Amino acid sequence: MPRNTPEGAAWTARDRVLSGALAEAYARRKQESKLNLRDLGEQVGVSHATLSRWFNGQNVPGYEDVVSLVTALGIVGEEKERIVDLARNPGPNLFASGAPGVGQQLAGVMQLERTSSAMTNWSPAVVPGLLQTRDYAAAIMQRGELPVSEIEHRITLRMARRDAIMRADPLRLDAFVGEPALQGQVGGAEVMREQLRHLLNMVDRFENITVRMMTLFGDWHPGLMGPFVVYDSHELPPIVHLEHHSSGVFLYDEKDVAAYHEAAQTLRDTAMSPDDTRVMIEDRIRQWEATG
Repeated sequence: MPRNTPEGAAWTARDRVLSGALAEAYARRKQESKLNLRDLGEQVGVSHATLSRWFNGQNVPGYEDVVSLVTALGIVGEEKERIVDLARNPGPNLFASGAPGVGQQLAGVMQLERTSSAMTNWSPAVVPGLLQTRDYAAAIMQRGELPVSEIEHRITLRMARRDAIMRADPLRLDAFVGEPALQGQVGGAEVMREQLRHLLNMVDRFENITVRMMTLFGDWHPGLMGPFVVYDSHELPPIVHLEHHSSGVFLYDEKDVAAYHEAAQTLRDTAMSPDDTRVMIEDRIRQWEATG
C-alpha cells in the first residue's frame, strides 16, 4: 500500500506511528520549555494549523518537513534517527524496537487508540493494559530494572491511555483474556482482588467494553499463537499490533490483517459468554478474599 502524500490523512501504520512520535516529542518539549505551536511553526516554516494536523494524524508531513521539525524540537541521537527513518522508509509493515511501553512503539499504540473506533485485544497471560489498575501495572513494571522515576512515568502514561475507552466518543474494546491472567498472582492477593473488581466495574460502567475469558487448555485455536491487538476504524484501514518482550510490529498488509480478523472471530465464537466470565471472575475474587 503506497504512503499518502503530505496532503492526505495518515494512512499506513508507519504514518500513524510517525504522527504519534512527533506529537509525543512536541508534548515533551512543550512541557520543558513552554514552546507553543505558533513559535514552532515559525521555526519550521509552516502554519500552526498544519502542525496541529500533523500531530493529530490528519495530514502526513514529508521527509524534509520531518527533518526540519525534529531539528526545531531539539531531538537528537537515536530518537532522531528512529523518527527520521519513519519518514524515509515507508515499507509495508513496521517493526518498532525498544523496551515495551516507551518511545516509538508506545507513540504508535497511543495514536491508534486515539484514531480507531474499535479494538480487539487478545491477552492470554495478563489483564489488557487499558483495563489495568495502577497497582497491577506497577507490579508488572517493577519486575524489570528501571529507575523508580521511569516506572512512574510509564504508569502515568498507561493510566492516561484509558481516556480512549472513557471519552465522549469512546473506542469499543472487546477484550479476550486467558485464564492464566485470572489465576495469576501479580502483585499479591490485594492487588489481584482490586484488579478483578476493577474489571467488573469497567464492564458495568461502560457499554463499549466487553471482557470474555478464554481457556488455554481445550482444543487448539489461533489465540494460542500469542497475544495480538486489532485496531479498526470507520475511515482508516485496520492495523494489527504484536508486542513482544523488547520489540513490537505493526501490520497493515491486507493478508496479514485478514488473518488476524479471522483469529479474532474465532475468539468471539469460542470464548466464554460475558455472563459466564463474570461468574468466573467473581469466584476468583472470593477465593482471594478467603486467603485474606
